[in-house]
Amino acid sequence: MTKLTFFSGEKSFLLDELPILSFVCESKSLLLDYCDYLFNEFIGKERYWKLEIDGEVEELFEKGDFIPNYFQLDLNSKRNINALYKILKKLYYEKLSDSMEELKEKALSIVKEIALDFDIELSVNNDIKEDDLFKIMNLQFSDDGLSYKEKLIKYIFITNELRGVNIFFVVNFHRYFSDDEANEILKELSYRKIRLVNLEHDQNFAKYDCESLLLVDQDLCVF
Repeated sequence: MTKLTFFSGEKSFLLDELPILSFVCESKSLLLDYCDYLFNEFIGKERYWKLEIDGEVEELFEKGDFIPNYFQLDLNSKRNINALYKILKKLYYEKLSDSMEELKEKALSIVKEIALDFDIELSVNNDIKEDDLFKIMNLQFSDDGLSYKEKLIKYIFITNELRGVNIFFVVNFHRYFSDDEANEILKELSYRKIRLVNLEHDQNFAKYDCESLLLVDQDLCVF
């Protein structure tokens, strides 16, 4: 059971059967502080959400991800690429170890040839690590030709696969995606039990059938 509780403790939501939860914040001062909380990876003056999985409190930094901009989604974010390197090293450790030794010997041989050709003394650090090899290869996920909807789905799937993240915080989901696009996104995410926590600045939108709302008004009353 996955439960998300708003910091006041007045509202809790079970996410297991909830594809999207929208937080509508009408208070500008609270909105700014909440955005600061999201941009600083769920750390701020207030801890706005408490996440519990099967009764255990979990850190949102580990289990959640914030998507601030649909137009500059980085499939190859530092956290995603580092997670990819870690998985590859684990899966291909033995093969990589043999290949790395061959690569080190080859690099040393090349340096020796250069030294002989130019009649100079050269030293080399051939302590090449697996991460160095991945960086040389410039491993990246391709996103060519994808629509904003497709790129969002692919980013979420990649992050979920690499880092085990299944709660994604987004902004103005209603404003940027049509009902048909939103339904398709939520349907795709539901197959992997991935949930969205959406921030809206006002309540000028039609709520989806599968959506729950949390409203904080100008007077900081929670509904």
